[in-house]
Amino acid sequence: MSLDDKKEYYAFSKIENVRKHYLRSKGSIDIEDFGGGSLVRSGKTRQLASIIKSSSSSPWQGRVLFRLSLMSNAEKILELGTSLGISLAYLSLANKKAKV
Repeated sequence: MSLDDKKEYYAFSKIENVRKHYLRSKGSIDIEDFGGGSLVRSGKTRQLASIIKSSSSSPWQGRVLFRLSLMSNAEKILELGTSLGISLAYLSLANKKAKV
């Protein structure tokens, strides 16, 4: 296995369906930003679709994270700075005990 293999793993479609759900969502959430703030949006309320577009890992990046996790047989992963959980889903679903 390599980081750029073309195999479609079981988790990819599940995670991308979650991404599509967020992209279609009209919902918004209140943000409490303890960091440097957003260069894309201002204010304390943000649309879920906007967050997923600007802050989430791309499908390609997620697949690389999945493969890294799979290759390392990781049982525990610490993600710092999560947004809506797309990257974490790719990392965790490489462990077959995890569920979406």
